[in-house]
Amino acid sequence: AVVAGVVTAALNLIPALADTSATDIAVSYEWWLLFGVIIATNCEKPTEAALKVFVFFLVSQPLVYLVEMPFLGASVWGYYRYWFFATIACLPAGALANTMKRHGVPGTIALVLAVFMLASLVGFYGMKVSYQFPRHLVTLVFSVALIVVLVAEFSPAGKARVVMGVVSAILVVASVAYQIWGIAPSSTSAILPEGEWTVLRAVMLPTGT
Repeated sequence: AVVAGVVTAALNLIPALADTSATDIAVSYEWWLLFGVIIATNCEKPTEAALKVFVFFLVSQPLVYLVEMPFLGASVWGYYRYWFFATIACLPAGALANTMKRHGVPGTIALVLAVFMLASLVGFYGMKVSYQFPRHLVTLVFSVALIVVLVAEFSPAGKARVVMGVVSAILVVASVAYQIWGIAPSSTSAILPEGEWTVLRAVMLPTGT
């Protein structure tokens, strides 16, 4: 927990690494999901897994902001609200993740949830890579690889693994489609060089005004 927190903060403080795969760990959850799964599935009981995953995040996440605060100011704690609720959620999530190694119904649910979270990142970072290539490419590849590893490790061999692979592929395709057709048409983004820019907003007025 200490190493993860300090390394995350250190990477996020290097200006040259800003908005790259190296700093995605500071804003996204693909690595943290892996850490949580490793801890949870190496515990004997769900209660042990819940407590250990909870303590891991309870230590690592505040440590990120403690290390960053002398350099970025106290305002960085504004981002901790999200991670605080995520840390609380680690209690049930850690217990559920512990069941992944048993290949039962709860374990399958936990695996599908993990794949769903990673699939959403594949779509998100896939879109970012298409706009900013090769930025975030490592994160994109890592998220895809992690899906493959989780499915291979925690789904039973045979037809069940094939089904889980198909489900994972469908989730990835759905995430990519959502990024392309669900979000992109409703917003406009552009990468601008450094400098001052003025944005002019067009306003539609009722007829006769």
